[in-house]
Amino acid sequence: MWPITTRSAITREAARHYSGRRARLPAVAHNGRSGSGNRAWSAQSFYFEDALSTELAAESFALLTLLVDPEDRPALRYWLGGGQQDCRRRPYARLREHCEQTGQSPRAALELLRIGTLQLPYTQSLVARYNQLQQRVATLMPLDIPQLVDALFLDGNADVASVRQVALLIAPNVQTQRELLDQLRTDITQPELPGTQGPAIRIMSLHKSKGLTARLVVIAGCVSGILPSIDSSASLAEQNRQRQEQRRLFYVGITRSTETLILSSAVRMPYGQAMHMRMPVIPGPYGMAILQASPFLSELGADAPNPIDAATWRATVGF
Repeated sequence: MWPITTRSAITREAARHYSGRRARLPAVAHNGRSGSGNRAWSAQSFYFEDALSTELAAESFALLTLLVDPEDRPALRYWLGGGQQDCRRRPYARLREHCEQTGQSPRAALELLRIGTLQLPYTQSLVARYNQLQQRVATLMPLDIPQLVDALFLDGNADVASVRQVALLIAPNVQTQRELLDQLRTDITQPELPGTQGPAIRIMSLHKSKGLTARLVVIAGCVSGILPSIDSSASLAEQNRQRQEQRRLFYVGITRSTETLILSSAVRMPYGQAMHMRMPVIPGPYGMAILQASPFLSELGADAPNPIDAATWRATVGF
């Protein structure tokens, strides 16, 4: 499986950017046209589709939603179920039954439960969770937009890093909490589709590269443990399914190029970081880990070029 290109290269570079508690599939960088090293290029990221994939990010987004609209039922349901594997299914079923019979909204019924004018058996856990919501909303209400972003999406927390990045881009251009919510919802759930926006480097996931082409494509992170990233605690059948799915996405990525394809595989990274990401490594000197290239690279066949280091490749093409 090797795309028809006029130039191709597999480069190996030192790891600089793999961090966080969970590994994620590599990014794909598309360069719409080739040019000299003196050309000014901008970078445009389309890497936000998983911004709410963690529980903390989704809960923080639900909290922002309820700050703006206390009657938002999906957000309220998500908040009430937080922290429990069954999402407090049975207590909520009692609350829903009451609301269906009386016509009250869930929030209105919870308010009555909170002040004691309504009694529903076995709903104490919902009331406790609702009280937590009211306390959080009270602390967030007086904050300005930058403070609100910092309070909801903590700096340095990997679980909210993606949504924080989106929010920080939005914050200078909005004035109210509702504007922040509306723009954040749009940018996450209805992102601009990657196109050919002039002299720009488009950064996106393998998923989002489907259907796109570019003269130059770089797939970063072709390292075992990242591509593929397999859940070792899953069953063998599930591990095989994950491997096949990521192999298919890798093929999608390498067939996006019309001229030049670069597969970048890091050589080393801090040992502690590699262990944190559960990557297969060889201990190296000075606290570094020697990484292994993605096994998918060995499946490219006899026509694949020999690996070269990044400096050699850049010298070859005049970067």
